[in-house]
Amino acid sequence: MPTLHDVAKEAGVSITTVSRVINGTYVDKVSDKTRKRVLQIAREMNYQPNIAARALRNKSTFQIGLVVSNIDLSFTASIVEGVQEIAMASNYSCLLYITRGHLELERNSFRALARKKVDGIIWVPDQHQSIDPTRYVYDIPMVQLLTKRVDGISSVLVDQEKGANMATKHLLSLGHTSILHLRSDGVHGLQRCQGYLQAMSEAHVDTPMVVPYEGGFDGSFVAVKELLESGAQPTAIMAATDMAAWGAIKAANEMMLRVPEDISISGYDDIVVARYISPPLTTIAQPKRLLGRVAMQQLMHCIERGDESTKDTIIEPELVERASTASVTRSVR
Repeated sequence: MPTLHDVAKEAGVSITTVSRVINGTYVDKVSDKTRKRVLQIAREMNYQPNIAARALRNKSTFQIGLVVSNIDLSFTASIVEGVQEIAMASNYSCLLYITRGHLELERNSFRALARKKVDGIIWVPDQHQSIDPTRYVYDIPMVQLLTKRVDGISSVLVDQEKGANMATKHLLSLGHTSILHLRSDGVHGLQRCQGYLQAMSEAHVDTPMVVPYEGGFDGSFVAVKELLESGAQPTAIMAATDMAAWGAIKAANEMMLRVPEDISISGYDDIVVARYISPPLTTIAQPKRLLGRVAMQQLMHCIERGDESTKDTIIEPELVERASTASVTRSVR
């Protein structure tokens, strides 16, 4: 049976480095290239750490909880994959709880994780309503992901306001000034609306157009179609989500408007379907798998070091330009 020493010798690194990679400790002291090499060699050698002895020594269950509102969209699924990638590499197992935005399910999820004495919890709060989990899990290390709900809990976030600002500035750079923002509800909806308004203000556009919608694809379709039927003539739409942008494209098509020749439309999130919509959707990408990986690394830092300090990590969004946006070619009467 291969040992840590065998893996270290084959990888050309110290036993300490192999231990850090296998145990997921001191992640900032091992380069990503070295980590991948060590894990690859460990797999090839079929190295198996003694989990039982390790757990007994550290008084650890080597389980972490993952509490999410839903996993229907590719967005959340990719985050879970990122968490699991780092967790499995360090021999942690993941217990997944899906709450569907129901507060009682959320409470029961945290109670169950407390009973199981998990080593840590990653929590993706619902944007509309969530409980304070510290009432149920007490001293279990926790990281909240995407939405900062509770002060005193470390978080991994995306700069939502900056992303919407980037999307709006992209449309402004194409010559659009009559830009409609489809505003979603929830925490992110508010942040993205602020990013849109800031970009419009900086461009000295005094007539921003903000239209709220509900219900994703169907809600945005109805909202945009009613607006266009009323005689409004935006040359571009910056939607708060990719699903809302997809609904806006359908509404534009039904009103005999071509995208992007007659109206440019951008989204937010870069879900898988965004690249397959016709035309492919310009959007703001949130690095989904990276979010999960960073959250798990941050949680392990708390678990392994017993660090109780709160840390907020902000990850930058990215503009992805596709065929749904183009230079303005018509004027608003």
